Amino acid sequence: MAKPEREEAEKKPSPRKDLQNILLLEDDPFDVQLIKSVLNRVWPGTRVVHTSDQEHFEAALDRTAFDVVLCDFHVPGYDSIEAFKLCRKKQPETPFIVVTGFIRDDAAVELLQAGVTDYILKDRLARLAPAIERSLLERHERRLRQNAEARLRRRHEELLSAHETLRCQNQEISGFFHTLSHELKTPLTAATEFISITQEGIAGPTTETQREYLSVALTSCQQIRRSIDDLLDAARLQTGKLTLVRSPMDLEKTVQTAMQVAQIQAGQRQVNLQLRLAADLPEIRGDEQRLAQILNNLLDNGIRHTPQGGEVVVDVTSAGDLGRDAQICVHDSGPGVPEEERERIFERFYQIATAEEMKRDGLGLGLYLCRQLVELHGGKIWIKNRPGKGSSFCFTLPGEAEHNENKPTKKASREGVLTH
Repeated sequence: MAKPEREEAEKKPSPRKDLQNILLLEDDPFDVQLIKSVLNRVWPGTRVVHTSDQEHFEAALDRTAFDVVLCDFHVPGYDSIEAFKLCRKKQPETPFIVVTGFIRDDAAVELLQAGVTDYILKDRLARLAPAIERSLLERHERRLRQNAEARLRRRHEELLSAHETLRCQNQEISGFFHTLSHELKTPLTAATEFISITQEGIAGPTTETQREYLSVALTSCQQIRRSIDDLLDAARLQTGKLTLVRSPMDLEKTVQTAMQVAQIQAGQRQVNLQLRLAADLPEIRGDEQRLAQILNNLLDNGIRHTPQGGEVVVDVTSAGDLGRDAQICVHDSGPGVPEEERERIFERFYQIATAEEMKRDGLGLGLYLCRQLVELHGGKIWIKNRPGKGSSFCFTLPGEAEHNENKPTKKASREGVLTH
């Protein structure tokens, strides 16, 4: 026997070892001795309990758990179908085999349809031991299957319970974010307004040092405000309440506006900004405010991870088989994203620990929101990584299904450089 076959055989149970008690319902003494002799040759230590009528048969089932029940097709006043039904009621997993001298085909079919394990003719008792072994093996495998199914059901119920618990916790957290954000916005708005009033001298003259301090405070308030807005958007996304207001967009204008906003941050960090616009940009229908949010997050991310004197380049091109989609890439010249972090970079609250000082900026929601907003538009977002040389965050936006043929096209690509 080949090794895999031997291993498979070793895994299967041995029915011969499982057989301890057999119940025999038979009214013919000669057949009783014949059946017992066959059983004793194969299972010499097995106990065979013989009964010849209904009363003793029922009493035996009440007293002992049997491994197999053997029953004549008919004994006076009691037939095998009735005996089988009683056995199934009292010992539902016990194999039930009919041993008979003669049986019509229709009667045999009726037995098997009722659930009887097998039937054996008395002139072919050589088949009895294999039939018993097969029935014991089937019972063993059935028990294994039932145990496995029970474990799977329990596991499924545990997973459902865990899922419901996590869903409730997630809902509570989202509700907490929403409430907290609203509660923080009111005093923060007041603080921002009063700082601006004081900084502009409306409340009285201020020194240069005071204005510098107020500028730092105002920047901090604005950073907190952005974090609060991110929390609110994350909560809306989680509850399905964030929707897009779609309309035809001027893609070039939206990108240029985002670049102008990012120029202040780039100037503070001495990072050069460059914009490259391709010719014949497709028409885009989407939420202009959300597209600006995507661009602001990607530009902020690129500028923060670009060293002094580096540059952030924004490429805007057409994409897709027919060039009807728009593709925007934000390239930075920072350290790049470690390969082991790439799969998680767009996860909620996930932040890369920088090697310098383990410094973390923000809440780790910027790239998560970018992915969600891009996918809400029907686009895709991904990262092209160049460890040690920088990263490129690219995303696509699907274009209009029908293009306005009368819209003037741009005849040449343009490049713009914004310097600090």
